[in-house]
Amino acid sequence: QIFFANSIYLAISYSLRFLVLMLIFSIFFLTTSPDDLGLAMESLGLPHDISLAFTMAIRFMPVIAMEFQTVYDAQRSRGLELEAGGFRDKLRKYIPIIVPVFISTIRRTYEIADAMDVRAFGAVKNPTRLHTLKMERIDWIIILLSSSLFLVLLLIDNFIGLPKLLPLI
Repeated sequence: QIFFANSIYLAISYSLRFLVLMLIFSIFFLTTSPDDLGLAMESLGLPHDISLAFTMAIRFMPVIAMEFQTVYDAQRSRGLELEAGGFRDKLRKYIPIIVPVFISTIRRTYEIADAMDVRAFGAVKNPTRLHTLKMERIDWIIILLSSSLFLVLLLIDNFIGLPKLLPLI
């Protein structure tokens, strides 16, 4: 037998977990601006440099994706067929796309570093903020409801039992 019921059940279980994580992260990043995320990281005690690097990485992902799409379209218009061939052929055919994107990303990194130098980044240990994060009533309500739901599910699982995603092997 190639497939076992247990293997299919396990594959469905992991697929559902992955989809739930993707949904949660999608909702999180659609509703939270990178600047607010950086401020939250700093309020948790992370250094300003680390939160800025994380914020900039998130902010530039769409820019790099657009650059990739532009180079991809340009290479396709020049006759590069990316779908034909095996895995190694496809990997080799993506080199004319990856190299220009990598070079433009490095160039953009130098431009950002120059802009940060011009604005004297790092000259002040604790820079002032235009906006600050404050816990509001709705934040406390959401924390309370989320914690309550977690505790209720934990109690139900311990005393009554919830359906398991992973089978007992």
